[in-house]
Amino acid sequence: MNQIVKELGWGVKIMRIFKLELLIFSLIVWSACDQNLLPLPDNPNQNSIQSSLSQATKPDESKKVIISGMIDIDPKLFMRLRGSETLYITARRGQNGPPVAVRRMKQLQFPIPYTLTSDDQMVKGQAFKGEVSVVARIDLDGNAGLPQTGDMEGIIRQVLIGTDNADVTIDKLY
Repeated sequence: MNQIVKELGWGVKIMRIFKLELLIFSLIVWSACDQNLLPLPDNPNQNSIQSSLSQATKPDESKKVIISGMIDIDPKLFMRLRGSETLYITARRGQNGPPVAVRRMKQLQFPIPYTLTSDDQMVKGQAFKGEVSVVARIDLDGNAGLPQTGDMEGIIRQVLIGTDNADVTIDKLY
């Protein structure tokens, strides 16, 4: 009997550690979603802040536009906005596939032009070909999790990557 209790004790400790690691991993992923990290300078002797800022302000001509368009909202839903919402624009493979690219926006003024570029990729360096679904979701609490009561959404089911007129109307209320 004592052996079973000891084994259960270790099992409980392992589960607690696993849950803690999962929580830490989730927090890291969540906090990194909206970070604008600047690359380190090529020359370590340069002032890193100045060189990083100059790199960040220069437009990169090699960025390939994945998808762009306008996001608008149904007037009935517009009346529900409070001014503190977060807009997530997501390109997914299929309707429920993993996100290919995501952009987060605040201070919403509709209609909103959007562009998903290589900077918004979830996995950098993957080739973009074929069709995706574009989802524009207004999230009341700012968390990128599952939609909750009061969140709003608009979807385009089939968009070819490279499209520059992928306009989305937010017309669904959760």
